[in-house]
Amino acid sequence: MKLLKISIIGFFLILNLLMSSCTKFLDHQENPNSPGSSTITEAVIFPAVCAQWLQRLQSQIVGPLEWNLQQTVSNSGPTGGDLGLMASNVTNQYFDAFSNILVQAKDLEGYAVKNGNTHYQGIAELLQAYGWASVTDFFGKVPYVESFQFPVIYHPHYDEQSVVYKAVEDLINKAITHLEDSKPQVIIGKEDLIYAGDLSKWTKLAYSLKARFAMRLSYAPGKTKAGQADIVLAALAKGMAATTDDAIFKHFDITGARGWAYEGQKGLSDGYIATIQNIKMMTTTNDPRLPIYFTKDYLGGYSGLQMGIIYAQNKKPSFVSRTTFMLPTMSSIFMTYTECKFLEAEAYIFKGNYTSAKISFELAVNANLKSLGVPQATITAFLAQFNFANTEETAQEIVINQKYLANFYQTPEMHFDKIRTGYPIYDYTSCYTANLGTIRLPRQMPYCQGEVDYNKNVPVYTGTAQTNRNWWDAKILGANMY
Repeated sequence: MKLLKISIIGFFLILNLLMSSCTKFLDHQENPNSPGSSTITEAVIFPAVCAQWLQRLQSQIVGPLEWNLQQTVSNSGPTGGDLGLMASNVTNQYFDAFSNILVQAKDLEGYAVKNGNTHYQGIAELLQAYGWASVTDFFGKVPYVESFQFPVIYHPHYDEQSVVYKAVEDLINKAITHLEDSKPQVIIGKEDLIYAGDLSKWTKLAYSLKARFAMRLSYAPGKTKAGQADIVLAALAKGMAATTDDAIFKHFDITGARGWAYEGQKGLSDGYIATIQNIKMMTTTNDPRLPIYFTKDYLGGYSGLQMGIIYAQNKKPSFVSRTTFMLPTMSSIFMTYTECKFLEAEAYIFKGNYTSAKISFELAVNANLKSLGVPQATITAFLAQFNFANTEETAQEIVINQKYLANFYQTPEMHFDKIRTGYPIYDYTSCYTANLGTIRLPRQMPYCQGEVDYNKNVPVYTGTAQTNRNWWDAKILGANMY
């Protein structure tokens, strides 16, 4: 792993400082066709901010694809390192949050405040909330209060996750206030690569993210499930109301603009292999997504592969469908109406309202299957098999299992749902061979070595990724719910 020579939080600020100094020194050599500081506006930098948000999303997904899907590639069974915590993955997960989405969103906020454009300010605050939540969800304690203060502070202090989550909540509330500001200001247009300037959709996304992060704290110390459910339901009442509100980043079939999944597998002979876990979850419920998600195996049915096993070329297992998930134009997803309905269903479960939970659950599954082209009659028959018994755990398992499948290859939420709730329940013995051992899902990431070496305030990481827990990861799990 490449070691960082300074604290990660300060790195890009040093770079910006040096670039600023060089710019002043070389003013007389400035290209007249390049935008100078006087012409840089929110509209100029906003597309880059959207791209950095996308980069953060992609770095979040890399780990969960291996840990939660037990993913293996082509015919080269993974090593223990692949399923563990590769240094590059951990570095990207940590470094990208600060150097990409957070610093870029803070720059956008700075321009917006200077120019009095509160709508841009609201978007910048919302993206900062997303960035802070994503990094603390993976690592726990992170520098918040003392971040981005180089050279005044070289070694920022690490704050408790509860402090960071309070900041996330405050940022979202500020974002909503600024997005709803009615004063005349610059109009946001095509430079907005997510919603093309539709502020009503940005506001709905803000409320939806408020619900997502409130649900994340459903088992956190000092919180109650019913209390968090109330926050979730109140937020969703003003959140996404249809699939047209989905927050997505569209890709195009041109160099540099294709989807991350396509770029990741285009050079592979067969692509990503289905696992035993994947196939089992779908065959036991006659899931109509099975032929949409996976190809047929050599026998004409569907089968997964145990990690580390090498298959014969004439006995290929099922593979993740390239036409469903691997197209170059496949959009990247930040949040969807479908996720909102799953959140709503779980919130109703925590309130003991199983009738409303079932309705929200069915709306979520219906929206997901409909987006995949499944006929309504098939959707209705599929939903009829789910019995929402009046027990919290049974109902929650049904909701989270289907949310997992709806998020397949889409967002990292499957990872956070798994460590928060214990669902889906994985049969680890069917996923790994003896030589790989029982490599379980990491609950919390260790800090990357560069930050450990050069920031004296990095917390001591004494346990393992499988045993350390975040502040909000406090549910008492059953024996098989690791």
